[in-house]
Amino acid sequence: IGAWLQAFVANALFLPGIFDLPLLQLNAWSLSYEATFYLLSALIYFMAAKQLPMRNTITACLIGCAILLYPTADYFLVGAVTYKLLHSKQPPTLSIPRLMPVLALLAVLCLHGFVTSIDRGVRGPTLDFSLSHLHLLGILPGWVFFMGLTRGGSLFDGILRHRISQYLGDISYSFYLIHPVVMFPLRLVMIKIIIGKLGLPVWLGITCFGVFGLVGTLIAATISYRLLERGLGRWLKQQLHRPLASVVT
Repeated sequence: IGAWLQAFVANALFLPGIFDLPLLQLNAWSLSYEATFYLLSALIYFMAAKQLPMRNTITACLIGCAILLYPTADYFLVGAVTYKLLHSKQPPTLSIPRLMPVLALLAVLCLHGFVTSIDRGVRGPTLDFSLSHLHLLGILPGWVFFMGLTRGGSLFDGILRHRISQYLGDISYSFYLIHPVVMFPLRLVMIKIIIGKLGLPVWLGITCFGVFGLVGTLIAATISYRLLERGLGRWLKQQLHRPLASVVT
């Protein structure tokens, strides 16, 4: 019981991923990085609002330490730099061709496939750096992809503006976090009942698992989005708005 309680508290505080602690939900590893990013962002914003001395040096040290200690944190630079450029007093007049985000996305996918193949034992060309640093090659095309989307005019605009894409984008984070909760028990049901007791073909069980899993996850993600992300999130913002506003001002 003590070990489970310790694991629960550690996961509730988003410590696994940053520290070598067991994860209760494997796909929630990114929450530690996101929580740390939000805390650092709040600290940097607070220092800027209060005009604290050496705030730029402290900010650079914090970001540098995060990147050196946790190379995966480099991915946050893509969004941070994109936001900073688009919201600066003099946004750059950067022209990105319509086809460039497509090529950038293909480059990221090819890099992912390359790293995955090496990680599985299919050796590629000799590299002078470890696999853990190969992700750095994806930062530039990743930035080009997101920059092209935010500036508009790319080939993805029509798809992303569709109401179905907007809906899927709204629930995407809940979908990502909640899908194991839906898929794991469904998988057991399919194996024991659909394939085991009923003796149906494996392909039919896999098809049912995919269909019911997708529909069930979409429903669960929609409920989670409306109740937790929007409902509970809005309530927490209202409760925290006044104390935070008084601290900043």
